[in-house]
Amino acid sequence: MDEDDGPGQQLLEAGTAAGTIRGGVSGRTLLRALGGICGMHTTEGWQDEAAQITAILFDGLRFGARNAG
Repeated sequence: MDEDDGPGQQLLEAGTAAGTIRGGVSGRTLLRALGGICGMHTTEGWQDEAAQITAILFDGLRFGARNAG
């Protein structure tokens, strides 16, 4: 199986087809972004910062989607 055919890619494609997220984002790119968040050093306030970065990431996936509520 090609990395771009994995479950993450399938979820992105389903979300794009439903109009809830924008197209043009690969599963690999999303995993790298999430990996960066997971790799944050445990310093004071890191959990709040990780939650904020994750919210920004998800807002970005919804930006421009036709049915993003």
